[in-house]
Amino acid sequence: MDTNYTIGLFSMLGIILVARILNERALRKLDKEKKVELLDLFSGRRIYSFIALIFILALFYAGIKFEVVPPLVNVVIFVCLIALHILFSGLSSYRVLKNNDFPEFYITNYLLTTSLRIVSLVIFFLFMTL
Repeated sequence: MDTNYTIGLFSMLGIILVARILNERALRKLDKEKKVELLDLFSGRRIYSFIALIFILALFYAGIKFEVVPPLVNVVIFVCLIALHILFSGLSSYRVLKNNDFPEFYITNYLLTTSLRIVSLVIFFLFMTL
């Protein structure tokens, strides 16, 4: 396995782990009613997010299988689509949290962890292309 790929992969996983820890700490600070409300607000959205991810992966696979574009272009398109998916779902979630009067500390933490996920993807991509 290529060294750059390994460094990029472990960097991405490490950043995602930090984001997850920050998210869990913020979640613990919410009162029980807000935790229940959070679950209710986002339960219906998860399926659509998953469908979007399946669609992005299908496009990536089709690009590889049918060699529509060069492999590097296919990877760039894939990474951009994943980053856009994270960004748009993050902005949508931000609006939902803001409209439902969630505490500012939780909203700030949510924006930070969403940003960390995008950064981790960019770092992984950069190490893959070195």
